[in-house]
Amino acid sequence: MRAFAPITRTVLLVASGYYAFITASHPLYEHGVALAVLASLSAATCLAGIGFWAWLGRGEPRLGLVELWATAMYLLIAANISTYLSFHLQPPKLVYFIFLALVAAGSAPTPRTALVGVVAAMLGLAAFAPRIGPGFVDQYGFLGLAGCAVALGLAMVTRRTILAERRARLRSDALAHEAADASRAKTDFLAAMSHEIRNPLNALMGAAQLLSRDGLSGRQKARVDLVMRSGQALLAILNDLLDLSKIEAGHLELAPAPFALGELAEAARATYEALATGKALRFEVEAAQDYAGDFVGDLGRIRQILHNLISNAVKFTDRGQISVTLRGGPEGLVLSVADTGVGIEPESLARLFERFVQAEAGADRRHGGSGLGLAICRELAEAMGGRIAAESVLGQGSRFTVTLPLPLVEHQADEASVEAPAAALDRPIRVLAAEDDPINRETLGALLEQIGAGVTLVEDGEAALAAFATGGFDLVLLDIQMPGLDGLGAARRIRALEQAEGRPRVPVLAVTANVMSHQLEAYGEAGIDGWVAKPVALAELLGAIVAMVEGRG
Repeated sequence: MRAFAPITRTVLLVASGYYAFITASHPLYEHGVALAVLASLSAATCLAGIGFWAWLGRGEPRLGLVELWATAMYLLIAANISTYLSFHLQPPKLVYFIFLALVAAGSAPTPRTALVGVVAAMLGLAAFAPRIGPGFVDQYGFLGLAGCAVALGLAMVTRRTILAERRARLRSDALAHEAADASRAKTDFLAAMSHEIRNPLNALMGAAQLLSRDGLSGRQKARVDLVMRSGQALLAILNDLLDLSKIEAGHLELAPAPFALGELAEAARATYEALATGKALRFEVEAAQDYAGDFVGDLGRIRQILHNLISNAVKFTDRGQISVTLRGGPEGLVLSVADTGVGIEPESLARLFERFVQAEAGADRRHGGSGLGLAICRELAEAMGGRIAAESVLGQGSRFTVTLPLPLVEHQADEASVEAPAAALDRPIRVLAAEDDPINRETLGALLEQIGAGVTLVEDGEAALAAFATGGFDLVLLDIQMPGLDGLGAARRIRALEQAEGRPRVPVLAVTANVMSHQLEAYGEAGIDGWVAKPVALAELLGAIVAMVEGRG
């Protein structure tokens, strides 16, 4: 019925306006009983139409009531025409019955309601045409039948068109709901997967970091390094999946800031030179720009693109060299990574930047990979207004070129460009840490002891709140997903306790596997000052703690 509401309301508005005009004009032409009857009837029709129009626009009324209102309106209109003809039997006025049939057929909410209006019009025509004269019976009988046939035909066409559009809109809405549900399901899955993978990975990499600080032999240290590299590779895949989710949801955020080209080049050299040398590869990094100044862009995302390309080059090159060129010119920043590796087949090259596509396919793949890295590079480049291209010869090597139209600003040689000293605690602190997983709780406690903090470990939010109530803590670390009172609830109650008792605000830091953008927003709303993602890196944890304790968080 909702599909017909605009048509029905439009007809009601026009009819109400017409009968308002008729009511006002009757005193000019009518007198006595005729004036009283005709003016009262037209005024009632006008008011009924306005009332029906307003009621129909308030929501989704029951169909039975709508049919009743529509039937009443058609009968009122028929009564107006019949009453007028009773006082003034004018042949041209018979055509009003045909208009009524057209209106009823075109605006009725249901076929049976339309039939009532058409039948009322035909009965009125049949009643008054013979009173005018025999010739009018034939003339208006033909017009009436033809008009009703046209009215019913138009009604059928209109109804079919509107219903077809309605069905198409319902299908479109259903598909949109399905897509939204699928997107929510995917987001929920990624959040759950992130949490379930990061938790054991946190314990694994935390234990490896603790072992690396012990006095290990060279062979033992190599094995610990292998564990760390494997954990970092798994974390990189997880981060790629989360980045892909952000890009698809339109939640990718860029943080442009000035940076020097040499800074990007040195970071690439420091990260990959040893890896390339370990494979007996010549590794060259060249940086040059035509214009003086710093580029303005998201250095973290640009570094992510560059590191992904260099990592692939090292992975797929067994002999020869890898050349990394960073150049600033009229087009902006141009990054180029060339290698003398295995190369890429032409049919694979055309699909290389699609998601989950790998240059190596089939059971003979030697180098692994998720097939997400290059797709994310393309998405990041396009998000910055740039582009990425690849050229390759099978068996001879490949070259990837990224062009980013970044603006230049005057070089700022301030203290921010000087490497910051490693974070360190300048005094002993007491830390309250809540973590429900026993292994992660033990790992977190050991990491905190490594940086010289006094630690109180609890297993959930309720225990954290009870311990916090005793006072004396400089910092609170909360896991978010805990049974009973979770991290968000604990943070809210800690802030409420501070406010109720007039206590100074103690920094609260989330140590969590839940690091998607909508989750991070919720942390701030709950009164959490910062976060560290699992798996926890000791240097990152120390930096966050120092920032919180010194009031810079």
